[in-house]
Amino acid sequence: MNAVSSEVTQDRAYLTSLGLGFLGALGIVDAAQPLLDGLAERSGELVRLAVAEELAGSASASNLLRGGS
Repeated sequence: MNAVSSEVTQDRAYLTSLGLGFLGALGIVDAAQPLLDGLAERSGELVRLAVAEELAGSASASNLLRGGS
């Protein structure tokens, strides 16, 4: 694994951790978990929850992903 690939992997892990922490703080995961469990059981597939939030101010998602502000 080269240095760039390693850095990208670390960035993804960090973003995943931030996202899961944010969802946990909202309590939405606890509220949705029974529905997700039922869907997973019926479909036989892994079911995950994703929440998109509009970014306020001048920052955009594409700028943040590129490391901008």
